[in-house]
Amino acid sequence: MEQVKIDSIFDKWAKLLVTIRREKNITQEELSYRSGVGQCHISYIETRKRNPTVGVMEALLNSMGHTICICEKEESHEN
Repeated sequence: MEQVKIDSIFDKWAKLLVTIRREKNITQEELSYRSGVGQCHISYIETRKRNPTVGVMEALLNSMGHTICICEKEESHEN
């Protein structure tokens, strides 16, 4: 996988994390307490200074009532 595609995934994860956290009115400090992930680490993920592992992202999302789902990509039916 190209670096550009990987960076795009982490950008989407960061935006998703911020969006869900704000929708639920959860501070980074509260999310840290709920998830066990350090507040500084959460800040670094949200500002794209660090890339989270799948495990960290799962802990963050689970603590806000969400989960990670890996789905099979649909095939393109081009003629």
